[in-house]
Formats: sequence, C-alpha cells, structure tokens
Amino acid sequence: LALEKVVMLKAIGSASKEWRSTFDGISEPLTVIDSSYQIVKANKAFAALVEQDIKKLKTRRCYTLLANRRTPCVGCPVGSDAQPQGGTRIQLQGKSKKDLLVWSYGIRTGLESYHFQFYRNVSKETALASTLIQSEKMAALGKLVGAVAHEINNPLAGILATSQILLGEDELDASMRDDIEEIRSAAWRSKKIIDDLLGFTSNSEDQPEEASLLEAVQTSLTFSKAALKEVLVKVQCPDPSPRAGVSLSALQQVLFNLITNAAQAMNGKGTLDIRVGEPGDGSDAWEISVKDSGSGIPAERLKHIFDPFHTSKQEGMGTGLGLSIVRSLTQKMNAKIEVSSEAGRGTEFRLTVPRAMKEEER
Repeated sequence: LALEKVVMLKAIGSASKEWRSTFDGISEPLTVIDSSYQIVKANKAFAALVEQDIKKLKTRRCYTLLANRRTPCVGCPVGSDAQPQGGTRIQLQGKSKKDLLVWSYGIRTGLESYHFQFYRNVSKETALASTLIQSEKMAALGKLVGAVAHEINNPLAGILATSQILLGEDELDASMRDDIEEIRSAAWRSKKIIDDLLGFTSNSEDQPEEASLLEAVQTSLTFSKAALKEVLVKVQCPDPSPRAGVSLSALQQVLFNLITNAAQAMNGKGTLDIRVGEPGDGSDAWEISVKDSGSGIPAERLKHIFDPFHTSKQEGMGTGLGLSIVRSLTQKMNAKIEVSSEAGRGTEFRLTVPRAMKEEER
C-alpha cells in the first residue's frame, strides 16, 4: 500500500511538473485567477508582458497589476458565478502602458471557482486604428481647406483689386495711401498663407514634379511654428534658387515631419539647423540637412527608427508612424534619407533629392 502511494505521488508530481512545463511553454500570456481576483498561476509570457518577476506574481490582484485600479474592472467576469463561459473580452490599460484584450473562461473544481485568462497585446492595432482615423480626418480636412480657401480667395481678390484701383487715384493724401498700401499688403499675406495651405494639403500625385527647396523649407517652418516657439532656427542655403525634381506637397510633408520630430526631441527648446546644399558624393542632387540639438538616439534604437510603430516618445506624444511615413514618401519621390545621431549631441537627418531638369533637358 505504501509503495502504491509512493508511485501515485510520483505520478502526480510528474504530471504537475509536465503541466507546469506546458503552461510555461505557451508563448501567449496566461493566468489562472481565483474568485477573489488573485493570481494563482501565471506563465513566463505573462511575467514578461507585465515586466515582473514570475515568483512575485502569485496572490497579486489582477486589476491592480494590469489596470492600476483599486477595484475590479467594469464588466470583469471573475466576480460572476464562474460557470464555464468563454470569449469575454476586456480591454485594459496595463501598468506597462500596453493595451490588452483579455479572454476569460470560468472553470470550477469542487467548491472552488477559477478563471483561466488569455491575454493579447493589441497596442499596435490600437495605434494603427487611431492613425487610420486621423488619416481620414486629414483627408476630410484637406477637402474642407479647399472649399474654405475658395470662399476666402474671392473676397481677397476683391480687396486686392479695389486697393490697386484706389492706389492709382491722384487725389489720395500720403496718410490714406499708406493705409491702403497696408490693406493691400495684408491681403497679399493672407493669400500667400491660403496658397501654402492648399499646397500642403493637396494630393502629391496632382502636383508638377518640380519644387523650390527654399519654398518647401519656409512653408514647413511656418506650419511648425507652434512647436518651434522657443527654438532657434538657422537656415543656410548658398544657392539662391535650388529646385528639385519632386512633388512640392510631398517634400513639404517630409520636412514638416522631420522638423516636428526635431522640436519634440529638444522638448521645444534648443537649436535647429537646416542646410540646403550639394551632397558630399558629388551626385546630381540636392541635400537637405535637418539637425537638432536634442539628447540624441541610442544606437540600438537608431537602426529601427524608420520601422512602423517604433517610437521613443513619451506616452501620448506619438504613434511611431511619423518617420515611417517619411521613408514611404521619400521612396515615392525617388529620394534618399539617412540619419546619424550621438547621445547628448543631437540627431541629423539628411534628405537627398534629385535636381530638377534643366530647360534644355526638357
């Protein structure tokens, strides 16, 4: 009898060890939660998800660990009668700032009731959905801008025409002439802003394949003013009128992303150097350098900087798609983008774009 008991205990121990090994071997995060919301068992994938030592997870309450709450999450099935049920999904904002979807299945063993929990990290899907919604909003905004610009341009044209007629009157005294000149100047500035806005929001494919680099830089800086309030901006361009064989709208979007990214890297304070010139390799192209005085990017992150959803910004500051979009637009322009960075010394992006064709080459 004693021998049978020993054999049985060994078999139970072996089965328990095998179950534990299988449980830990599953690549998806799993836990077993009791009726008081305490973690009874957790696998290694779950410990990695919440960035905790697996030995310290037992008896931790799930809602505290995952959602940083003092009470159970709204709609949580763990507190229910725990009869077998499946597929209940709860979206949590975890302690590690990840969006999770949780499937919970109730189980009962004798008088005890438990919930088997399966977790999936959907942070990337959430960010992508948010970005798609934002893209739709921007597309709608582009159409709205076009309609509004048309409505504003009509009265502006009237103001410009009338002011020009009035300035042609010989009887105007100097004071009135100055006032009318100021009105005309303000109307021209307003028209320039509207034209820039139309160019920025227009479809790149509809634009002629030639762009003024200085115009692209200045327009991008104009739309980045809010982020550059306390940033010293330096623009260098030895050539008075460099032109590239790319879409102006696409180039402006690339520069806007790079400038905004630089401003965020400096926390809105520092120096931004933008230089337009010839690349060092002597190729028939132009190089636009955007260099910030921020904290720099660690080497291990630098190689992933153009990957979708890769971001080093604080929570809520970005989705990690800005530089991915930059690379996509750069490829469409048949251009090239490179980055170099050093910890504590800032980051430099170098955009190489093809020169516009000369008149005799057309």
